[in-house]
Amino acid sequence: MTRVLSLLLPLRHFREPANMQELLEQLLRNVGASPSPALLVYFDNCSSNPSQNIFQGLDERQELIRQGFQHKGNPDLNLLQKLFQSAHSLYFHKMESILRLEQERIFVQDFSKLLHLHVFHSSLHACALEVVFYVQKKSI
Repeated sequence: MTRVLSLLLPLRHFREPANMQELLEQLLRNVGASPSPALLVYFDNCSSNPSQNIFQGLDERQELIRQGFQHKGNPDLNLLQKLFQSAHSLYFHKMESILRLEQERIFVQDFSKLLHLHVFHSSLHACALEVVFYVQKKSI
């Protein structure tokens, strides 16, 4: 888990979940739960725009998780929705960072192959969810 946190959060030393929660809130303060205009440009530059598949995948994974929580008991749906929004914000923020770094590294504009890979989105979303749920574990 520490490895995932170190990849998704800025490099800082932290010991308490409260500090991690504060770091996560700082990171996501100006990030929405939807793609930024810059990320939408990456989507538009693809030979086949992946937006619909991305949102459909997010909805499907969110519903599976919601069903899992409901199966275990009566979850606080408002809290769960808040956690999903934070995870989506982190997911889109990190996706944009990955694409920006890859664009600088390999000078590519069309990320169709990567952005249409189910495993890329599932993995990135799972990491974002894991970080958010770990940081908020006392609330769940």
